[in-house]
Amino acid sequence: MRRSELLALRWGRVDVDLGAIEVVESLHRLKTGKIIFQPPKSQKGRRRISLPLSLRIMLREYKKKQDVMREHIGLPPLGPDDLVFSKPDGSCIPPDTISSAFRNIAHKVGFTGGLHSLRHTHATLMLEQGVHLKIVSERFGHATVSITLDRYSHKVKGLDEAAALGFDKAIERAKSLRISREEIVQLGIINDRT
Repeated sequence: MRRSELLALRWGRVDVDLGAIEVVESLHRLKTGKIIFQPPKSQKGRRRISLPLSLRIMLREYKKKQDVMREHIGLPPLGPDDLVFSKPDGSCIPPDTISSAFRNIAHKVGFTGGLHSLRHTHATLMLEQGVHLKIVSERFGHATVSITLDRYSHKVKGLDEAAALGFDKAIERAKSLRISREEIVQLGIINDRT
């Protein structure tokens, strides 16, 4: 998710039991300093993202900790309209605060990329694992698959080479089966005149 989408995420849009997040809005800070919520840039930006089990467990624990903190300062338990990522009092975290905190932590561990580079890393890992480009595009909320392809074409080229190697392996497996022409005709793969 984009930083703006994460900061606008509300608990009512997180289903840890079914393992999904609905992205329906983003948070932006105007030049005046005012914080606003607005729909994603494109219709494809409104999306449902499946969550891995590890993140579902982490979010469940995070919510428990938030509820304990809220109880400690005299606030009611979290409701569906409360932000997932907020200050202890439930108010919005300014976008630049998150980026700055990430830079400080990243610097301490020797990571040179910014917060948004984690999004690129996620896309790269999915493509390297063979996740279909259309699925990556949908998860990222890109308006078109061509946007995803433009940004990650260097990774798709590597996948093309892997596909060519996979084809050779499939041919070798087929050769090792040694199916006769008559058996292929019987299976209906080719006709008797081919």
